[in-house]
Amino acid sequence: MFGFDIQGDRIKVCLVNPGFGRLDGYKTLFVTPPLNLAYIASSLKGLADVEIMDCYAKEMGIEECLKKIYESKPDIIGIIPNNYCDFVMGDLENWIRLFSAKMKSIGLNAVTAAGGPFASTFPERALRYVDFIIRGDQEIVFRNLVESFGNERNLKNTMGLCLKFNKKTHINKPCYTNNLDSISFPSRELLETKIYGHILIDRPMTTFLTTRGCPYNCVYCSRRVYGPYRERSVENVFEELREVVDMQKTKNIVFYDDNFTLNRKRTMKICDLITREKMDIKWICATRVDMVDKILLEKMKTAGCSVIAYGVESGDQKILDKMKKQVKLEETKKAFELTKKAGIRILSYVIIGSPGETKDSVEKSFRLMKMLKPDYVQFNPIIIYPGSEMYRKGPKEICMFTQDELIKIQREVYKRYYLRGSYILDQFKKIRSFGDIKRGFHALRFITS
Repeated sequence: MFGFDIQGDRIKVCLVNPGFGRLDGYKTLFVTPPLNLAYIASSLKGLADVEIMDCYAKEMGIEECLKKIYESKPDIIGIIPNNYCDFVMGDLENWIRLFSAKMKSIGLNAVTAAGGPFASTFPERALRYVDFIIRGDQEIVFRNLVESFGNERNLKNTMGLCLKFNKKTHINKPCYTNNLDSISFPSRELLETKIYGHILIDRPMTTFLTTRGCPYNCVYCSRRVYGPYRERSVENVFEELREVVDMQKTKNIVFYDDNFTLNRKRTMKICDLITREKMDIKWICATRVDMVDKILLEKMKTAGCSVIAYGVESGDQKILDKMKKQVKLEETKKAFELTKKAGIRILSYVIIGSPGETKDSVEKSFRLMKMLKPDYVQFNPIIIYPGSEMYRKGPKEICMFTQDELIKIQREVYKRYYLRGSYILDQFKKIRSFGDIKRGFHALRFITS
């Protein structure tokens, strides 16, 4: 099938996080490990030999990536973007198309599989360039692919796999499990820890997931591509934390759950366990402004939470309503007040160019940030993700600004916010370590460039 022959005694798999070469601007501030690839690698233990090639973090273009792959001669190449870096990936369809063409031109004979928002949303289009599409919980589907390889009947009927066979396209439904505890911990040992960093936390660092999916329906988001909201047990989460801290000697953690505090009771239990066991970690997380309260924030602070990222998105209530965000500006103000009182720093996400956005609504967002004084703000030009409601409507229905105009607005509001004397003085007072100083200079170079 597919003219495929295994080169050795066991299948060799190369998992690729695509990249376009040199990183610049805000991309350099958040280079996080592709945890989804580490999950896939872990699921293949005993079944295949796996390497992870993070082209994004290593700033490798397609040609350099293919040169490295050619040297290792894998049987299967998995092209799956980092679940939490696809917002800076650019045109993934074009990347896969070029990769496929160049792969054939150098005579590299391997089976290819692709995953992520684009491939999951448009499997028929992606199958023009690769042999398989992975949809759903990637580690489960990829293992099923490897286990069933060579068995046409199994492959055609494998949940989560899409493929072409005998001129017929087989599009199977995504595969998800409700038992996240059954999934092996990610093989972080295959990742080069030193190449990763996050502007808001010290190195060495890693990312961590305690849940998957999101129950909300914000029009700009494609996270539902990754399935319904599901939780790991508190005990399972803590066991992996032990592994990260004790065995991998990593104490700086970014929880990449979409809404870390969605289940308040569960979050409280995780914090209580960390505190009771005297686990010396520093961590950051993201959640909604309507999902925190005084007691919860105090527990999070005691357990090592240093920063919370809130998706504020806009300072204009009409824009928030069009986004289907389901929050009120008063809830944002209350959450910021409580978070500051708990001693936790705040990262605020603001989107520029949302449906109905005008210069006046952008100014409202800026004035809200100036009033609430979060420690950090990301003013992000709107990105229309495959799988989102906005993508289905099309760009003409969305934004009145051109991309160049959005970037210009972003630069202006960044300088207006971060170069204020009052902001600089306030942040100077909060310096607690040399790491704080380094992160400040790194961010300043980006803002003033």
